[in-house]
Amino acid sequence: MNIDDIKGFFTSREQLDMADYLTLDYYLECVGDIETALAHFCSEQSTAQWKRVDYDEDFRPRYAAKVINLTVEGELQELSYPVKHSETGPIHACRITIAHPHRNFGPKLPNLLSAVCGEGVFFTPGVPIVKLLDIGFPDSYLQEFDGPKFGVEGIRDLLQAYDRPIFFGVVKPNIGLSPDEFAEIAFQSWLGGLDIAKDDEMLA
Repeated sequence: MNIDDIKGFFTSREQLDMADYLTLDYYLECVGDIETALAHFCSEQSTAQWKRVDYDEDFRPRYAAKVINLTVEGELQELSYPVKHSETGPIHACRITIAHPHRNFGPKLPNLLSAVCGEGVFFTPGVPIVKLLDIGFPDSYLQEFDGPKFGVEGIRDLLQAYDRPIFFGVVKPNIGLSPDEFAEIAFQSWLGGLDIAKDDEMLA
C-alpha cells in the first residue's frame, strides 16, 4: 500500500454518518509501521482490494472499514503470545476503534461476526495479535431485528419448566442420520429429561 491507499482507511466520526456504521473496539499488537498494518486490517475485514484494475473507482468511501480512533499504548519487547508471523520491525500495543459499514453484511449476525472477527482479521499482515473488545450497534441497525420470538419466560411457558435450569442438548452423530433416526435419538433424550434437543450446525 502507498500513502494514499493507507489514508483511505482512516477518518473521524465527524466525517461519517455513524448511523450507517458499527463501531468495533480492538486491542491489537502491530509489527512494523502501525498505520500500514491498520490499513491492511481494515481492508481485510471489508473491501480487500477496493478497485478493479484499469477502472477509475474507489469502493472505500462506501464499503471500507475505517479507523476512527487510535491509541498507541506503548512499544513491546515481544508479542504477548508467540504466534508465527513474517513481519519485522518494532512491536506496538494499540487500542483502536473501527467504523464498519453495516451495509456490508446487513442484519445477519453470522456474516457480521465473520467480517469483524473471522478469517480475514486473523490473517492481516502486520497484525499478529487481535482481540475484539466490544461492538457498538447504532439504533438503525438494531431496528432491523425483531428480537426474540418468545424470550426466556415464553420458552419456560412452552416447556412448562419453572424454577429450575432448562436442559438443552445436541443430537449426535451430527451428520448422516435419517429424519427417523434423528427423531428417535431426540425422543430418547426427552424421555431422559432433556427439555430441548437441537440439530448440529453441520446439518446446515
